Amino acid sequence: MMQVNTELREYVESHIIPRYDCFDQAHQRDHVMMVISQSLELAERLQVDADMSYAIAALIIKKQLTN
Repeated sequence: MMQVNTELREYVESHIIPRYDCFDQAHQRDHVMMVISQSLELAERLQVDADMSYAIAALIIKKQLTN
């Protein structure tokens, strides 16, 4: 699997992912982790930036739920 920048991963894991604990049952921490994993798999196949794929996957659900 592609490597994500350590600082980015640490930031997302400590500041973004915990916010999912307050969302509905279908959008908890396990869901965002699955989305991130699938995003990184796709990024590897398409050979695109892993950091961007990771950040977008972590934030896209949060954005959808807060609108």
